[in-house]
Amino acid sequence: GLKSSLGFYVAFLRSFSRTVFPEIREAFEQFVPDSDWSIVEQARVRGRGRVIEMVDSLIAIHETGRDRGTDWARDEIIAALIEPLGIPSASRGIH
Repeated sequence: GLKSSLGFYVAFLRSFSRTVFPEIREAFEQFVPDSDWSIVEQARVRGRGRVIEMVDSLIAIHETGRDRGTDWARDEIIAALIEPLGIPSASRGIH
């Protein structure tokens, strides 16, 4: 059913998704004993809000990058969106 589907979703999250949506694991652990879907919903709302903020930032960087260039846009994406997730930025400055 839905509970086992959620379990598979959490178990097989890709590393990037786990990084962007970290609260789903804790929400699932809290969900299991009581099957309280409101815990999962709260995590979903927080995760969705974070992703919307990231998308808005990406759009703003893209629009500003039209004037400042692709090198600036790439560096800004790394600094503003990728590094805060704890993802190493070995590609910074490499063209």
